[in-house]
Amino acid sequence: MRISETEYARLVQRIEAMAPLPGKRQRHPGYGDHDVFYDAPSRYTALNTCNQWTSDTLAAAGIRTGWWTPFSGGVMKWAPQPAQER
Repeated sequence: MRISETEYARLVQRIEAMAPLPGKRQRHPGYGDHDVFYDAPSRYTALNTCNQWTSDTLAAAGIRTGWWTPFSGGVMKWAPQPAQER
């Protein structure tokens, strides 16, 4: 997904505003060698999934998303498809 510099700046600002300060972050193992989880200031529920968080965060950056996207397909449905390379 390509986003504008303005959308990127908003996205980073939103994420940084929700993340604990660097010295207070707790890291947790991810699924593989190249990912990691951090504590967050919210709770995971059936209505507030990681996919809904992603959608809400993209929307706060000005990127078009669905209103309720609890599943990954709901988030990706709104992502523009990349142009076919020739």
